[in-house]
Amino acid sequence: MSRLRIPLAGWLWLMIVAALLAIGLVRRINLLTLMACLLLVIWCLNVLLAHFHPRRLRGRRRIDGPVFAHTPFEMQVEVVNPRRTASRSVRVEESGPAHALAWFTPRMAGQHTESVRAAITLPNRGRYELGPLWAWSAYPFGLARRGTRLVEGEELIVLPRLGRLHRGRLRQYLARGATTAEPIRRATRRWIESQAEFHGLRTFRAGDSPRWIHWRTTARRGELMVREFEDAPGEHFILVLDPYSPPDVLVNQETTEIRKDSRSRGDVRPACPSLEAVISFAATICWEWRSHQGNRFVLGVAGSAPVVLDGTASRDHALRLLESLAVQEAHALRDDVTVVDELARVILPPTPVLLVSARTNRLEAALARALNRPVVSIEASTLRDLDFYESPDGREIVESPQMIVRG
Repeated sequence: MSRLRIPLAGWLWLMIVAALLAIGLVRRINLLTLMACLLLVIWCLNVLLAHFHPRRLRGRRRIDGPVFAHTPFEMQVEVVNPRRTASRSVRVEESGPAHALAWFTPRMAGQHTESVRAAITLPNRGRYELGPLWAWSAYPFGLARRGTRLVEGEELIVLPRLGRLHRGRLRQYLARGATTAEPIRRATRRWIESQAEFHGLRTFRAGDSPRWIHWRTTARRGELMVREFEDAPGEHFILVLDPYSPPDVLVNQETTEIRKDSRSRGDVRPACPSLEAVISFAATICWEWRSHQGNRFVLGVAGSAPVVLDGTASRDHALRLLESLAVQEAHALRDDVTVVDELARVILPPTPVLLVSARTNRLEAALARALNRPVVSIEASTLRDLDFYESPDGREIVESPQMIVRG
């Protein structure tokens, strides 16, 4: 795709051409008319030559690693000249709503590659539109600029801002919440990752693996006996986020649409600080748990479009979770429990549920009943009191946190 831009010098040139041409034709001064025609030919020649230099260039844009809000990341832009002849006076531009990258090359040799790296910081989480990569040239007179689109625009998911987490203290926090809850009766389940915890023997049932058969006891009793394994919570994690925002924040649908459009442009601050705080807290847990290989991490997000993501802890799974958190918008459904029904359909690992919310939450009782396990609830107002979490702005509080537990 090609585009023409006329700079101020080009417009002044055309105005002079128009003035000379008008005077020459009205006064019948052939010399002025000829001069106007020559100036117009020079301008048209500039348009043709400027199109020749950038039109065969090739470009590529690369971003190393995930992109987090308020965190610098490196973007690399490469421009390749595959021709044998040089391209002159080329300006490369790449921009978005909250960033801009440009450089000028007087002469780009044939079969040569130019690469530029830049550190960019984006202000808000969510979807971010990267603009197309353009190559412009005004060679040789600077009276007209012709541009060629080297790379199409694309959408980038900016992940939530991360804080710092002390995993050991968090596990102790959840353990205290689980012990203070009422005892929960649940059926014994066999987890592949906890099969080292031998519990006892029982008769063989359909679906049991032949590897579990205890052959000595089978030979002695004359019937198939298999090993039974006891549940072990391990390092599994179940996290539920309630992105509720009071109606006074979401005034009406029109205001909501304006906020969404502004956030996609990346030029406004988040509308609900408490929601951004809990999303950042949830994202910090998801990212920290990526190193717990072999353990399950389940994320549930309440709201009008509930999300349940289940998988084994890994970097790829953590990125899926963070991308889901990055695009979450606030909702005003006070008693929406759809996510509870979605979680109830999943066979969850034996571990308590951590519920984080921007409000005084009513979901913990419904989660405890439906999932038959303790639920520890953390609100946005208590985040500053957590001794295992340091918010992204660097304020670390070591006081004892408030905890709401439902069994």
